[in-house]
Formats: sequence, C-alpha cells, structure tokens
Amino acid sequence: MGLSKLRTIILSDPDRCVKVRFLTIDALSDRLAQILQELGAFEVSEPRLEISRAKQLEKELEDIIVKGERILLEFLRRLPREQTIVLNNIPTPDKSLEILKTLVYELSRDLSIIEDIERRVQELKSRISKLKELKLFIEKTLSIIGDTSIDILEFNGKNIKSITIRVQRHNFPLLRNELMKLGVEFVLNTEVGNHVYTTIMFLSRIENGVRNILKIFNCETIELPKDVKTISELREHIAKKVDLLEKELSISQEVEKIIEKDLEKIALLKIILDNERERLKLLKKSLSTRYLAIVEGWVPQSLYHEVVERVHKEIGIVFVESVVSDEEPPVTLKNPKPLKPFEILTTLYGYPGKYEWDPTPILAYSFILFFALMLGDIGYAIGLLLATRFVLPKLVDNPESEGFKKLQKILYIVGFASLVVGAMSGCVFGSLDIWGFKVPKIIDVNDIGQLIVLSMIIGYIHVLIAHIIALFKNLKMHSIWNALNELGIVLIMLFGGIYALHVMNILPPENRLPDTVVNYIFAPMTYIALIIIIISKIKTWGGVGAVIWIFDITGPLGDVLSYVRIAGIALATVFLANAFNTMALMIESSLVHSLGGAAGIILGILASCVVLVMAHIFNLAMSSLGPFVHSLRLCLLEFASKFYEGTGKEFRPVKVVLSRYVSLKK
Repeated sequence: MGLSKLRTIILSDPDRCVKVRFLTIDALSDRLAQILQELGAFEVSEPRLEISRAKQLEKELEDIIVKGERILLEFLRRLPREQTIVLNNIPTPDKSLEILKTLVYELSRDLSIIEDIERRVQELKSRISKLKELKLFIEKTLSIIGDTSIDILEFNGKNIKSITIRVQRHNFPLLRNELMKLGVEFVLNTEVGNHVYTTIMFLSRIENGVRNILKIFNCETIELPKDVKTISELREHIAKKVDLLEKELSISQEVEKIIEKDLEKIALLKIILDNERERLKLLKKSLSTRYLAIVEGWVPQSLYHEVVERVHKEIGIVFVESVVSDEEPPVTLKNPKPLKPFEILTTLYGYPGKYEWDPTPILAYSFILFFALMLGDIGYAIGLLLATRFVLPKLVDNPESEGFKKLQKILYIVGFASLVVGAMSGCVFGSLDIWGFKVPKIIDVNDIGQLIVLSMIIGYIHVLIAHIIALFKNLKMHSIWNALNELGIVLIMLFGGIYALHVMNILPPENRLPDTVVNYIFAPMTYIALIIIIISKIKTWGGVGAVIWIFDITGPLGDVLSYVRIAGIALATVFLANAFNTMALMIESSLVHSLGGAAGIILGILASCVVLVMAHIFNLAMSSLGPFVHSLRLCLLEFASKFYEGTGKEFRPVKVVLSRYVSLKK
C-alpha cells in the first residue's frame, strides 16, 4: 500500500467544488432550475456575467469555430480519398469546448508544418523545372558549337561582357529589338517551353543600360557555377543537381504521414464543430433577443461531469462554461459509507480549508475507541442500542432528518463497540465479580493502574499523530518554520520523554534502556528537538518566542494526561453500577431478615429489582452521555485542534427535501 493510500485511511480528501455557469434561453430557465434542484448537487451563487462578458463569450466561441473550420477545410482538401473514421472516445458536452481549443492548437501546428513542406516542395519543383530547361539549352549549345569553355556563356572582361538570360517567349522579340538598339549581339538563342534562353554579348560601357532593359522585361540572369570549365561539365553538373533535388522531393511523403496521424483528430474536430455551431446559435439568439438566462454556482468536482451531462441531455440548448474564481470554493465531505455518519463530528469544528484534509476517518476511529472504553459494559451497551432505536426518535421533532439518522448510526456503531469491550472486561451492568461470577478478562476494570496506563498510551499515540499531521499540513502550506516547530515537538515526544525518565531515574531497572542507547541516540535527539523548537518559535513569534517555547514542551504532556479521563469515566461507570448492585443486595437482604418467610423474600426481590431498574436506567443515561461528551472533547479539542482549523465553506446545494414530519410553530 502506497503512502497516499495509507494517508486516505486516516485523512480523506474533501470534495472541493468548481464554479460553473449555464447560459440558456429564458424560456428554458425554469426547466434548468428544476433539473439542478433534482440533482441536489448545485449551490447557486450570484451571477457575475454581464452582457458584455456574454458578448465576449460569443466572440471567443465564434473565433475558435472560424479557426477550426478553416483548419478542417485545409485538412479535408488534402485527404487523398474519402474515409470513415470510428472514434473510440466521444467527448462529453462539458469538455467539448476545451477539447476544441486543444484540437485547433495541435492541428494548426501540424498544418503549419504541412504548409512549410508544401512550400519547400513547390520551390524544389520550380528549381528542377528551371534546371531541366537550362540543361536543354546547354545540350543544344553543345550540338551547335561543340564542347568549349563556358566563357562563351558568361564572360566578364574589361571591355566586353557576355551573359546568359532567361526570358518569357512572348517578350523576346521586343527585348531583342531594344537590346540591338544599344549594340548588343545575340550569340545563342534556344526556345524551351514558354521561355527563351539566350546568350548576349555587349561592351562594358553599356552594361548599365543593358541591365535596365533586362529588368524591364523581367529577365533572369543565369548564374553559372565557378568550378565548371567546359559546357559538357556544366551539363553533368546540372544533371547531378537535378537528381539531388528530385531525391529531396521525397519530403512530400511527410504530408501524408502527418495527415494519417491526425485522422482521428480531424474527425473529432468535425463532430465537435457541429455541436459548437449550435451553441453559437444559442448565444447569438439569446443576445440578439435579450432573452438570455444565466445560472451560476458551485458543483462538487466529483459530480461535475454528471451534472453537466444531465443538463445537456435534458435542456439541449445550453452553453456551459467553467468559471475561474478567486473565492474560497465550498467543500463537501467524501468518505466511505461506514464513516459518513461521523462527518457530523468534523462539521462541529468546521469544513476543511484550502490546505486541509478531512479528518473524519481518524476522528471516527478515535471516537469509537474512546466511547467503547468508557462505556465498556454489555448491559449498558444493549440499553444504549435499544434506547437509540425506540426512545430517541420520540425525543426529536423529525426522526427522519439527515442529522438525526447520522447520530443514530453513530450510536449503533459505538453501542456494538461497547458490547465488544464489555465482553473483554466481563461487565454486565457492572462487574460480574460482585455476583460471584468469574469470567476471563482481557481488560480488568478493577485494576485502576492498568486502565490509567492504557489511557495514557492511547493519549500519547493520539497526540503524536496529531502533531505529525500538523507537520505535513504546514509543509503543504509551505510554512517552513511552523513545520519545523511541529517536527521538534514530534522528536521531543519520541525521544525526550524516555530521556527525561532515564535522567530522573524513574523507570524500574527492568524497563530501562542501555545507557549507550540513551546517551548516543535519545540524548542527542532530545537536544536537537529543543534547538529546533526554540529557533522556530523565535522565528514565528519574535522575542516572545524565547519564552513561550516552554509550552511546546509541557503542552503535549498536559494533552496526554487529559486522556486519563478515559480510565476515570470507565471506572466511574463500573463503580457506580457496582454500588447500585450492592445497594440492591443490601435492600433484599434487609427485607428478608426483617420480614422473614416467603413474604420477606418476595418483597426483597421486588424492592431490589425496582432499585436495580431505576438505578441502572439513571446510570445508563449518565454513562452514555459522559462518554459521548468526553470522547467528543478528546477528538476535537485535544486532537483535531493541533492541525485542523475548519475555515472552509459548507456546500449548500439546492435540492428537493420531502419529509413526513412537518413542524408548525407560531
């Protein structure tokens, strides 16, 4: 079992609420309210959405839909064939907008990659096309003048220059006329497709004029590689370059791979867009007609999807938005069914705050144990169970209320636990020893010392657990100095007590630890704990901390001693029961001796029975009330107060409450 699961056995996580906003047309607002009331999982709060914000929501939704539609269209345009995709997971309505934003972001990123690849492919195809045209020109040149130096195609002399250009075929006649006016000679001319490749020669002094005319006719000057010497070498160079570029064209396959990878996302985008368009229609209609109904409030996180799905299913025309809020969210307690009744103990102190856990589990275990030890009597346990079932419902206005039912369940649980302890201690309306019965006992109620030691051991463990929880709570809050203070208290409890008993020579020789263990483990740890407590107290309290740190040493001792009340109340219950039993025996004996005969015996038995019934009913009432109050005190004041503040807000949902019991008061 992991530490997290172990922690949940002791402290559960409260169900914190999330804020949600429902927007629908005014005509459906009553039905929306009815559904939320039926669900019993929605706490209404004041809507903070103004029409301007609603307009903003409309624009945000419209923008994301427009982006999504553009992306979907671009992907569909690139699909090689029509396909049908089967989606494994259909998103719930409450998540569709969030998923839409994610899909738009992810597919937009992939679309950018695809467009970059396509631009690169187009650029490669254009370069390959030009190189192939140039190759045809070179091959024709070879056939005309043979293999010679490429200087004929490109020469940069002091007085004479030659260049090779590429021009649109329909522009060539005009270009030729203009250049010939300047005295330019056309050496080689070759038509390749829609272009003409030509080599021109001119004097250096007219270069600027030539360049201007070439620019007017959008001519492209062919740049020849510097390391090529002959025309045949140039042809081979161009052929190799074309091969390399055609191999690079294989990157176009990446587009198909990306689209194949994104097929499910594309299908999901399509189905979500269909739904979000309907939501957009709702918002536009509501805002344009001014019949917009807004319901805002809190929903427990565990029930969020259930609530939203039910509203979508029942209403249909509704827009749901999660709301980010700075408010402290309400909480509801979430515990296993057997522990649910004990939540009323926690709520007596308050609801868990932002950094707090729900202590219901540990409070439940503690309360059951304390109550059972204090009332540990089979007779009184049975009496408590019967009173819980038949008497208590008659003492309240509404025995079907949720609070009373929880109290009833608590009393049933502690009643059965008291039965077990009663069996362990051999007590039935007091100790059976007084009636002369000798039964095996695990707990001897006549041994006061044993009960006191047991109570203090329980108290020690209980208080130690409280400070350990406080330590982790402060770590969770990033309150380092308070966490160190709690660490110091834990170390003092673990090592300081035994060290103090050893130093004061209180422990009997058979219970003493070896001196080496005390001197090398317990003594150093005690002093380290003292240093931690003093420093942390000064850091958190300032100069006053140099004095009040002493209470962190004496406080746990006083807390542990407070648990002696467990032994005291347990003994009081048994002793009072024994006293009533003795009194009844004395009355019976007195009547038998004074009256004698059958009349004395009958009257003695009747009188003693009356005394026993009345006395034990009284003791049952006192012995049930005392353990309840003192168990509550130990759980809340001595234990929970160390780590639990209960500053959270209670979740108060609107719900249907029907009861057969109706209290009418003036």
